[in-house]
Amino acid sequence: MNNSNKMTDIVNLDKNKITLKDIEFIAINELSEKEYISKYGINLYSNILLRITHKYFGEYEAHKLWNKILNHRENLILTLDRNPGIMVTSLDYLTNTEHLLDDVTIIEEDKSEYIITTNLFDKLTKLFVRGVFDVIVLKEYDLSIRANIPLSLLMIDVDDFKYINDNYGHQRGDETLSIIGDIILKSIRSMDIGARYGGEEFSIIMPSTASIDAKTIAERIRRSIEVYDFSDFTITVSIGISTLLNNETSLTDFIYMADKALSHAKITNKNKVVHYSVISLEPIVSSYQKRRTKMNKIKIELIFDDKQSIKTLAVYNCEFEQLMHNKEIISDDNHYVITSIIAINEGDELWYRLSCNQKGGLSSSEL
Repeated sequence: MNNSNKMTDIVNLDKNKITLKDIEFIAINELSEKEYISKYGINLYSNILLRITHKYFGEYEAHKLWNKILNHRENLILTLDRNPGIMVTSLDYLTNTEHLLDDVTIIEEDKSEYIITTNLFDKLTKLFVRGVFDVIVLKEYDLSIRANIPLSLLMIDVDDFKYINDNYGHQRGDETLSIIGDIILKSIRSMDIGARYGGEEFSIIMPSTASIDAKTIAERIRRSIEVYDFSDFTITVSIGISTLLNNETSLTDFIYMADKALSHAKITNKNKVVHYSVISLEPIVSSYQKRRTKMNKIKIELIFDDKQSIKTLAVYNCEFEQLMHNKEIISDDNHYVITSIIAINEGDELWYRLSCNQKGGLSSSEL
């Protein structure tokens, strides 16, 4: 996918582009808004503000701003005793009340798509901005589910980046991020979408890409950054990967899986590539459930080979993550090797039933 096609995906989020006439009609007709939501889905309000301002806003933020613009419009009508139009209302509110726009210029509608593209890239890294990532990952996720084709996601974090800012200054930090952005762009394929996810974290959406190919490209990026001559210091990155293989994984969990793999790479010495499949023994538990149980004790029930002996433990979340990696657990004087894991939710309690053997071949009767 070249940059021209990527622009089309973002600027034209639906096959039928919304017009200023459509937007004016939506502003005065509540029923028409419902019709357009059906037509544009979750991208309606981003589309509206993109068309008016030539600037991308995430859908949640765009929806909130649109409601405020409509309230501002009612106030202007009362003050001016006339309808100023949704274009004037929007630009007035976003410029003078929210202060979100600078140097506003009215552009002919048929030329606006050329201007829109200037707000899609991060100026420092030349990668797409986070808002673009949010749009494209949803589009590629839906396509992957419908067409039953693989989709991979890379999450990349610069190791110990705070050290660079603290010891060499933020300007050197910015130069470093710019170089990393350039390395990423040179390392990925034309079909891939690289974005600055936030701060020193990057993401790469990889359509039609199985895990083995995603790992190859991730390793290429990791190695290219590791060997780059930054003059005064060495930079490394940690990379987490998730691959969508079926329609049982939600978009939220798909992103969570890559982020979890990245976290695993960070806590196991950094400067490495980790695929989520390596650390996932249990069924996927949603990121919401993970957050809800963070730092709470998690009950673990050990079931041994003879099925007669059951032992219940409680461990903290951080210890449980290490258990997931090592496939073994040490409790008191006993050392168990885990053979299978089932995640179980009961109300607000998350716990796991583990089948296991004691290391060394001892049976449960010898415990």
